[in-house]
Amino acid sequence: MYNSRNKTKVKQYFSYMKSLKKDCSTKFYTYPNKKKIRNWPTLIKRLNELKEDYLFVSDDVKYFKQYFHDRNYMHMDLMIDPFNRYTKRNPPIWYKKLWIKALMEVYENWNDIAKNLWEEYYLKIWIFEPHFHESQLVLGIKDRIERYQKLFGDYETPIIFPHNHYTDLDIGLDTQNFIWEKRTELDSWDKDDLLRLPKKYIKRKFDTGHAWEIEDKSMGKLTVFHVGDVWVGSQ
Repeated sequence: MYNSRNKTKVKQYFSYMKSLKKDCSTKFYTYPNKKKIRNWPTLIKRLNELKEDYLFVSDDVKYFKQYFHDRNYMHMDLMIDPFNRYTKRNPPIWYKKLWIKALMEVYENWNDIAKNLWEEYYLKIWIFEPHFHESQLVLGIKDRIERYQKLFGDYETPIIFPHNHYTDLDIGLDTQNFIWEKRTELDSWDKDDLLRLPKKYIKRKFDTGHAWEIEDKSMGKLTVFHVGDVWVGSQ
């Protein structure tokens, strides 16, 4: 038997799905990652365990070097649920500070080892805004050095790091111990890939100066989008 309430629910469902369309890069529908986060003590414990997994002691140096035998990079990212799901989400500010503190501690550990293994290497902390969930520590050698150095765009004028926003002496986090440079996070699309993007999104990006076209020797004309910023930190 026909039930008008079912019709209403169907309309509500499709309206809900339509509202989930990601405007930033794709036309696919995804479920939001907004479920209330519970059991924060466990998430703090997982963060500490993750940090311990990436800290090397003197006896582990040979394993550290062996890791680079088949690859020229290593990174430590926020592989903690629910922040690393298919649909990412940013943690609250107090958890962000704990993550930055962990990245800084592992940075110092890796730096002590790397400077005795290689004359040249790339070791930086990347703090993304607004995509903080992508923030990570990166170590690269050989061909990865130049690749990472050219990965982000530059700002014409230097921008001061917001130490007052991230520094928290109560947990032992002092971001002034590092030198920070603000760079631009860029995303390049060719002509075929652009067909996946909403026209309104492309127009808005061009109108606001966050999109422009370049000519690439190997790939031809590309459209570059400024999708965010990244603080690159090192000592």
